[in-house]
Amino acid sequence: RPAYRHDEVQPALRRLSGIIDLRITLVDASGVVIGDSSGEPDSMDNHRYRREIVQAAGGGFGSSIRYSNTLKTGMLYHAKKHGDIFIRVAKPLYEVDASVATARRTILFTGAMLLAIALLLNILISRYISRPITQSIEFANRFAGGDLTTRIQNYRDDEVGVLQKSLNNLADSMDAKITNLMIERSKLRTLIESIHDPIAFIDSDMKIIIANGSFIGLWGTGSAGATEGKLFYTVIRNSSINSKIEYSIKTQSGACFEEQVG
Repeated sequence: RPAYRHDEVQPALRRLSGIIDLRITLVDASGVVIGDSSGEPDSMDNHRYRREIVQAAGGGFGSSIRYSNTLKTGMLYHAKKHGDIFIRVAKPLYEVDASVATARRTILFTGAMLLAIALLLNILISRYISRPITQSIEFANRFAGGDLTTRIQNYRDDEVGVLQKSLNNLADSMDAKITNLMIERSKLRTLIESIHDPIAFIDSDMKIIIANGSFIGLWGTGSAGATEGKLFYTVIRNSSINSKIEYSIKTQSGACFEEQVG
């Protein structure tokens, strides 16, 4: 075991973790945890056979998604081999949702700023142009708020009118695409519900997007609401099946397998 002192490594890791907002773990070649920014190394299990460490040992870099017993939450891990040690960083999966919320707030703030600028311009420009601009702003706000049927009416035959017509065409296109997607989703759901075998569709984010009644009944989740939108490995309680699904998603390849469940 390398002559690393926890009282020297731990403070440095915690400071760095606070700067980059990631959990950092150092693991030696034998799998012993040298330091960890979120836990005490002496109380942690040997990491030699953690998936990301095994991958890094073979190819220099590795990653995995699994539940952390130390932090009691799902984590995304990335590991890199550096000399005779492995440097691993991790991020809680729930922080992805926090990032989305932050992005939404940023978009809303930016929209509010653009609206304020548009209102200021509306005061400065002539009365002839102010009315169609106001109509366009009202249309954008209603459409962004979910009113997909709203359209700009009675636009003039000038440059602003061309813009308003383009906005209407864009709204028509988006409305048609959303309607088609809803129809196709409904058809797909009807199709898989007519099949007695358990079927579920899992996206690249490893979440179940559609599941039929047989699948829901097999894993005892009770309803589509308690199944769809969930990470597949929180619903499917079979490690063998989960590992094959995860491999297929990551490699974008098909996999045929038969498992006894129950």
